[in-house]
Amino acid sequence: MSIKMIDINHASFNDAADWWRNEVGVNPIPACTRNKRPKVEWKQFQDKPIPPELHDLWKKEGMFNDGIMIIVGKTWHNDRKKGLYLIALDFDNKLGSDEFCTANSTESLEELAGSMLIEQHADEARAHIYFYSKRPYKKLNRTSDSKVPQIEIKGTGEHGLMCVTPSPHKNGTNYEIIGDSSAFVDQFQIHDNIDKHIDSILSKYDIPYLFKSNNGDKNRNNNATDGFFKFNPDEKIKKGSRHNFLIKYANSLIRRLRKSTPLDAIKISVEYMNKTYFEEPLPDKEVEQIFNDCMDFISKQIDEEKDQVISSFPEIANNIHYQLSKMPPKYIIAFKDIKQVTEVTIKPKSKEKGGSSINTLYLFDNTTYLACIPTRIVRHKNPLAFLQTTQKYTMTFTDKAGEKHTFSQKTLAEIVQQLRDLGKVLSDGADKALNALLQTYIENKFIEDNEETDYIGFFKDKDKWYYFCK
Repeated sequence: MSIKMIDINHASFNDAADWWRNEVGVNPIPACTRNKRPKVEWKQFQDKPIPPELHDLWKKEGMFNDGIMIIVGKTWHNDRKKGLYLIALDFDNKLGSDEFCTANSTESLEELAGSMLIEQHADEARAHIYFYSKRPYKKLNRTSDSKVPQIEIKGTGEHGLMCVTPSPHKNGTNYEIIGDSSAFVDQFQIHDNIDKHIDSILSKYDIPYLFKSNNGDKNRNNNATDGFFKFNPDEKIKKGSRHNFLIKYANSLIRRLRKSTPLDAIKISVEYMNKTYFEEPLPDKEVEQIFNDCMDFISKQIDEEKDQVISSFPEIANNIHYQLSKMPPKYIIAFKDIKQVTEVTIKPKSKEKGGSSINTLYLFDNTTYLACIPTRIVRHKNPLAFLQTTQKYTMTFTDKAGEKHTFSQKTLAEIVQQLRDLGKVLSDGADKALNALLQTYIENKFIEDNEETDYIGFFKDKDKWYYFCK
């Protein structure tokens, strides 16, 4: 139910919880905001919507009466905003909000109200800013140094909670939204580049965020995640540039060498750079943290690139699939529409358009292994694991005619042989293809486990053999 006409600053807590849920679109959580503590277990809702029945129960029991927190990130409860992310900026000093206004060519937070949601309490040096983005933002933890902008960014459900209007603050005042909140929820704008503004602000204070360097040397401003990292070995890296320089250097090494070089060796190179080419080396703990952060950054970047490729091909994204290789991108896919298990490769193809050559990615079928797909897999666990019997499964396959074929308590080799007897195996390698799909079922928890297994086994205890049968 929509409640657009309420005055959110003076609304009841239940109405406000509805507003944050139905209008803004995120998950509200009952909390005691004076001490910034949620009243309920909330992490299970970081990546899924809170059911309306549970939300209504919390209202009925007065759970929101001490305040409201929200889970930022993906929006769930407003159809107009589904697929968007609510990003939260938390400014803990006036320098941060002043710098943010300058980066956005405004003089005050009030000028941003409407296109963004601006929230404050009695301490005007602090502020919350919310806006929508088509993508999640990287988390940023604020520094404790009051001489630099104290900015925190939360962009996904895993980044934590925010206390919101009209909840009470620990100083006795309440959070309030500046300006017309209806403009934000009704005529919402998309902001996908605010993180670049934040990065440009922080770079002036030598605080890393998006792994950009402050150094003006063009060689040192190479994109560290692409190609080779360049620097002048005859110059020592000065104190103000060390942290960002080492981030770029570590990113470059990890990106280029992760497949061919042990991570310990890459880490040693990063440590060597710090101790050899820095005017004053960074502390070992800081170098360790930089390396770990870079590992996380590159891993997430690779996952995002993979997701972008897959999302371009609904044939992959909408079917059970297993990636066999990254270069070239090769997959085993169980096609639901044609009921076939096929190996495909994403390949570039050049075509002429307007007198110039354009490279486009296409999906090529390599080999079709099965003329049916697994639609149910049960993994049978032997209670007597020490017998070390071959893993058995019950699998149901569906073919293009809609017929179902079930094989009970068989090994993968036995199942493939019975499929071959039915004429459903079209090419050699069907056993490997089926095993690949099995891994996807396991990873995505689509598989069922069952311990009611028929088994026969022998084992020896000292000089006696024992026989088990069920």
